[in-house]
Formats: sequence, C-alpha cells, structure tokens
Amino acid sequence: ITNVADGIAIRADGDTADGGIVEGNDIDGTGRTGMYFAGTSNLQVKNNFVDNSGRYSSIYIHGGSNASVTGNVLNHSDETGIFF
Repeated sequence: ITNVADGIAIRADGDTADGGIVEGNDIDGTGRTGMYFAGTSNLQVKNNFVDNSGRYSSIYIHGGSNASVTGNVLNHSDETGIFF
C-alpha cells in the first residue's frame, strides 16, 4: 500500500468492531497514518512493515479494548511509532 491517506483504516461507526487480525502488510508513504483503528476490540496487529508514515503515527489505535500489537517493523514516523 503506497501513497494513500491511511494505509489501512478500520472505523466502527456507532458499534465496536470485534475481532480481526491485520498481518503481513507492507505500507510505505502514507499521508496520515500507516494503520488507523477506531472502536475495535480484540484486534491483533502483527508482523507488518510500515515506512514513512505521514503526519501522525505508524500504528494508531483509538478506543476499543484488548488490542495486541506484536512483531511489527516501523520506520520514519513523523510523530510516534505506536499510539494508543
């Protein structure tokens, strides 16, 4: 995934998105975040590569519960590597 606002974005509208695995992605040169998750529960983010995130974080998790973030490689983020 290259040159988009958010490389991967999962947003729960009103309810919480439950479960899910985001694994094995290669994301480079996003405008905002490499991966953005809002309102997710029981999420697993593992073994991804994120390079050159834009204005925010490589991995940004907002709201929800029970997130697991393991084995990711994050390079050159403008703000933070991982933001909860």
